[in-house]
Amino acid sequence: MHPSVSAETPIASFIPKSFREAVAQRMTGAPVQGYANPFRVERLDANCISQEEPRAAHLDRYPIIYGVIQSPGNAVSVLHHNDLATTMATAWNDRQSEHYLSRDERLIGSIAINMYDPDADVTEIRRCTADRRFRQVLTCSAQDRLLGHRCYFPTYEACVEAGVVFALHPGREGARTLPTPHGTHAPGDVGEFRPALAGRILVCPWHGWEFDIVSGQGAPRCPWSRGRLPRRNRRRRHSRGRHLAGPHRA
Repeated sequence: MHPSVSAETPIASFIPKSFREAVAQRMTGAPVQGYANPFRVERLDANCISQEEPRAAHLDRYPIIYGVIQSPGNAVSVLHHNDLATTMATAWNDRQSEHYLSRDERLIGSIAINMYDPDADVTEIRRCTADRRFRQVLTCSAQDRLLGHRCYFPTYEACVEAGVVFALHPGREGARTLPTPHGTHAPGDVGEFRPALAGRILVCPWHGWEFDIVSGQGAPRCPWSRGRLPRRNRRRRHSRGRHLAGPHRA
């Protein structure tokens, strides 16, 4: 669930005054070169502007057990200003907690972090997971280095310590809107997109660490599912890409 910023659910009040000028100067946006990711879906499934609308439009309307909040803060790692990125991660987490997680016990939080500030990541993960409504750490997959690089190990260790999932939000890579090596390729179809994303993920060297690419409806092994996802969703997890014809078959 992607809640939007509005007058009812602002972000400004959670940003320290010393960083508000940087936000006003639009330093929180990545440079755009006129290209668009061909796999983004800009649609409004439900009007999630107010705190009450996600409950009525999603959770109550359908037999949904949990709704996982996908905060806009998942992409703070692509910001040029490192201190601003770390500050915005904390601000997004605080906004999420106050405006959404406190409203409905079915809503589950995702911790935003700045992947290039691992010491701050450890502190933020420990701070947020003191509230057990936060069940995962979420970041975008457009990083300067492959995710098996040791610079990320403190962040992964903090996730293991806290017992939360480390999750990636794909969708920005390939859009040519990011100042990262991974943002320079524009895949032509999903058959190219999925292997490109898979190439971002390396198995970590410690026993028991594993990354899974999960498409569609969710990961049955995530701690909030408890094995209660519909069977059709479990089949769909592996179905995408199998039936692609031609050389781009994944």
